[in-house]
Amino acid sequence: MLSPGLGEKRANVVLGNAFGKNGGIVVDTHVIRLSQRFKLTKNRDAEKIERDLMKIVPQRDWTLWSHWLIWHGRRRCFAPQTRLCKLRSVRALPERENFLRTGEAKKT
Repeated sequence: MLSPGLGEKRANVVLGNAFGKNGGIVVDTHVIRLSQRFKLTKNRDAEKIERDLMKIVPQRDWTLWSHWLIWHGRRRCFAPQTRLCKLRSVRALPERENFLRTGEAKKT
């Protein structure tokens, strides 16, 4: 149960970073944009996106995976310049699986 005034995103950040507990996936603007771009979800609502991502990302990786996607959205895959995104060509299942496991945008 969340404390009053503490949102889901902030709670997931605190649990993951301060306590090493993977309570959920942090869904910010970058995670929303990239998870839709990579066709990991069709939803637009942060809570629904989090549920979709939690089904495909192993729980042990939730915090780290959130960091990978946020970093990628901030540093490599800028909106609206999708053509510059290094992961744009990641379409094959093995490449996606590797990204979900490691955050690396290269073939296994």
